[in-house]
Amino acid sequence: MPALYAGGESVGQSTAIYHYVATECGLMGSSTMEQAQIIGVAEHLKEVSPLLLLLAVLAVLAVLAVLAVVVLLLLAVLVLIALLLVSFR
Repeated sequence: MPALYAGGESVGQSTAIYHYVATECGLMGSSTMEQAQIIGVAEHLKEVSPLLLLLAVLAVLAVLAVLAVVVLLLLAVLVLIALLLVSFR
């Protein structure tokens, strides 16, 4: 589990650490609404990132499927060439 130690105290959990660091660095907005919007965007990205990973995996699988079809077509062409060579002997 991630933990942040500062000033003799500690805090765990990634979101709490991000909030602490962003606040200390002056990146959490100048109003309560800005803070809520920043947290909202961060939460949205956390929810969307698994979907993006799934899309990336599906894209890789699609590319692999296309490559498999190309290999099968090349094998079919090689078999046809071999059959043509055998028939001309």
